[in-house]
Amino acid sequence: MKRAILFGAVVLASCSDATLESHGQLPKLVEALQPFGITPTVADTAVATLAYQPPSLECPHVIRIEVQNEPDLMHEADSVSFLSVGIPAKSKDDSPYVEVQTLYRGFRAERGAQHAGTMSTTEIGPTSPTAGCLPQTWDPIDDAMTLGWPELTGRLTGLGERWTGHRVAGKCNRAACVDPKTGGGGPENHARTCVTQDWQNSLVGIFEHQGERMALVRGTWTDGHGPVDPSNTTGIWSERFTLINLDHGRPMWSKNRLHHSFPQPTSDKTWAQIDRTWEMQTADTCPGSLASHGWDRADDVLAGVEEQLAMQADPDAILRATRQKSTAPVSNEAVDNGQPYIVPKPDAPAGE
Repeated sequence: MKRAILFGAVVLASCSDATLESHGQLPKLVEALQPFGITPTVADTAVATLAYQPPSLECPHVIRIEVQNEPDLMHEADSVSFLSVGIPAKSKDDSPYVEVQTLYRGFRAERGAQHAGTMSTTEIGPTSPTAGCLPQTWDPIDDAMTLGWPELTGRLTGLGERWTGHRVAGKCNRAACVDPKTGGGGPENHARTCVTQDWQNSLVGIFEHQGERMALVRGTWTDGHGPVDPSNTTGIWSERFTLINLDHGRPMWSKNRLHHSFPQPTSDKTWAQIDRTWEMQTADTCPGSLASHGWDRADDVLAGVEEQLAMQADPDAILRATRQKSTAPVSNEAVDNGQPYIVPKPDAPAGE
């Protein structure tokens, strides 16, 4: 009788193993990381310290951003951009925040753009309050800070634990107080609240690869019109998976899916629901990146990394290019990915 009780206790302990959640996420994670030649395994632990670390002065982080829309949007084509995060100078040792310098080159800023920001153990910013709901890019740098760097706990965190992330507000609030299918208003919708929830984050897996541990953080957001589920075609919802390298305190990879059921103008001049995918890939060779774990980068990725590192070493080059551009005559016919920009008129005399 005692032996039967003991056997039952062993089976119960095995079935309640907290690492089962990691095992459940493993197949999808392996599939997502297959293009990078990385095959993680489940770590034998149910807790992880979720905290960011800034890049070193010697090794800025370089991110490749890939955006795809299904179907194609009228005013935004699929794009590949690069973003780098570096430390311009050492911060005070007693400061909880570290100054970071972010440079971006790609969609909406082909000549380059830069932001000054800060980073702590729990977040990086400034962030965008609308990146979780808009069907297109608004500010590419702020959007990246929101989608690629979810707010962390900064402490020891257990598998399955949930916490509130960044605020989702601004234009996103409007989605909560309209008809969930048409996006229209009217008296029948006046009772709806025009306030949406924040990002809801949770630790859903802890893994290992090449002796380093990684945490998978899931984030969800909805405007209140339905669950975060592929079968839900009402309102707006977003789902984000970010893989955090725990040893080096940086996101290795992040993939966001945003479903926008309110019809948007498409490239074929019709209106349709949009599924938007935003993916971040760490392309530098600093510790904790996809490349440092074996990603065999293509030539275009290598070229993008080299250009970002050159910009990071001489960020004033962007300012010089901007000044030169601002002194050139304007052509109203010139557009750059749907955004007006300044170019010299073909027949303009030199120096005019």
